[in-house]
Amino acid sequence: MSHTDIPAAGEPTRGRPGRIPSRRGYLLAALLAVGGVLVSVVLQLVVLGAVSSHADGFQRASVPGELTVHAAQATTYYVYAEGTLSLHPSVRVTDPAGKGVAVKTTSSGPHYDHGGNGGSAIGTFDATNPGDYRVAVGTGSDAQGDFAVGDRFPLWMRLLPDSVAWAIVAIGAGAGIVVATVTAVRRRRRASVA
Repeated sequence: MSHTDIPAAGEPTRGRPGRIPSRRGYLLAALLAVGGVLVSVVLQLVVLGAVSSHADGFQRASVPGELTVHAAQATTYYVYAEGTLSLHPSVRVTDPAGKGVAVKTTSSGPHYDHGGNGGSAIGTFDATNPGDYRVAVGTGSDAQGDFAVGDRFPLWMRLLPDSVAWAIVAIGAGAGIVVATVTAVRRRRRASVA
């Protein structure tokens, strides 16, 4: 060391007393991990509430049964199975002129809860002309449940509940692990020098 007790470039610093970094890094790491989980839970609750509110706007009937949907303009409607209806029911739709409308199968989309009954999409149909469309749903068995007809869930409702929430948890936990590791390494290095 030089006469001013400041190590010159390249000189070893062993034996030089130093302050051991505080444990605040561990607290920050824990806060990042817990914060990621809390943000994820809050996001899940908000999105599930939005999904449930969206589903509340659907028209419903018991299976077997039918209902009438009024289309003010050309649009696509989704048919949802609700409750304990585990079999894929048959869906028939007739347009305002009484002609059959093709019903296409679809992926289930987001699962939602309405009045304690879970629901998921089973088909879609295009209402190409304004007017009343009759939707009839049957099972061909003793299976019972409800069905609903409404619009499609927005993309953000279909993607956010799982993928984004898990990404937030992973980012929070990953950042927490990095901060905890850096804190541990710094504390260990300073402790071995002192």
